[in-house]
Amino acid sequence: MNRPSSHFILKNGLFVRSWLPNLCLLFLSKILRRKRKLNQVPKNLKKILLCNIANLGDVVISTCVLPVIQKKFPNCEIGFLTSSTSAVVLKGHPLVTRIHEFNHWYLHRHLGYCKAVLHHWKSRRRFLQELKKIKYDVAIDLYSYYPNAIAAIAKSQIPICIGYTTGGFSSLLTHPVEWKFHDRYVGYAHLHLLSLLEIDVSKESPLPSYHYQKTKREYIVIHMGSLHSLKEWDLNKWVELILRLEADGQKIILTGRGTREGSLCQYVAIRTQAQDWSNQLSWLEFVVLIQEARLLISVDSVAVHIAAGAETPTVGLFTGMNLASMWMPPFPFYVGLMKQVPCSPCLNKRGCSSMFCIKDIGVEKVYQNALRLIKSTLSMLAT
Repeated sequence: MNRPSSHFILKNGLFVRSWLPNLCLLFLSKILRRKRKLNQVPKNLKKILLCNIANLGDVVISTCVLPVIQKKFPNCEIGFLTSSTSAVVLKGHPLVTRIHEFNHWYLHRHLGYCKAVLHHWKSRRRFLQELKKIKYDVAIDLYSYYPNAIAAIAKSQIPICIGYTTGGFSSLLTHPVEWKFHDRYVGYAHLHLLSLLEIDVSKESPLPSYHYQKTKREYIVIHMGSLHSLKEWDLNKWVELILRLEADGQKIILTGRGTREGSLCQYVAIRTQAQDWSNQLSWLEFVVLIQEARLLISVDSVAVHIAAGAETPTVGLFTGMNLASMWMPPFPFYVGLMKQVPCSPCLNKRGCSSMFCIKDIGVEKVYQNALRLIKSTLSMLAT
């Protein structure tokens, strides 16, 4: 079966991460859609549940809505439903009252289907019991892909359920919203859902509300790994880039997590003077390291969005597998690089054998943009 064209996917709000489930669920939603009596959103909300059960970077971006809600409803309690893996992002966040965990089988199928389904139903039963006791006024599912938490929260008896129609199960929402943000950073899509709470989001920042440190130190963080190895740059190009930066007197710190990313860091550290800090940092230490850095150079990963929370100058290396405009944070000291190729965006999560869109990004281009950002921030601090 041929994959749908990019035009069809964009027109209908479907996405590369899981286009086939999205296509099936969109079809089912069209069939099951029925006339709903829209419950009016209360003027003075006391308890709001936000939902994003996806990966770390997705949840980091979701924090952009927290200060906006808190400003509109200063006495409101904010709960957050996420996966057990991504819960670490929200622990200790001053604007999150409670964290609920739901491990959807599709996002954890690497554990094996039987184990993933077991975890799914156990976590689903537990968080539904929690939600029924707390009695939230509104639930907002921020994730516009499949899988989302809509089918689960529909069983929680929350009277107002808001979310996008693109991830499936939109017939279960009381307030379904069409998704129209393929040309803008995904934070804008999160903010748009708040307009149903009568919040004016036109002047609100789409960047993550995720900033622990303000002190800037004299080192550069390089994050080479991603959840998908197809999104990674050539290792020998990393070595060449780091050698040039070190020749300029720059201190380089390498970060990564897991066996594979650790091996990438080890390969580069042996060939340069860069410090290998992979698998040595807690989540909070990782966050602070990036937010205090003079500069971050990273592939498309959670590191980019952590940096965006503190507006740490960043050079991001992207592929044409996704709509890059959705994942490039809009702040002045961010530069997103991708080699323009005819097939981009391919919207194919399997990529291709060549991956010229990222592999052909030149070392010189990354180096010059890194220097420009360092000089820009130094001149800004001097003034």
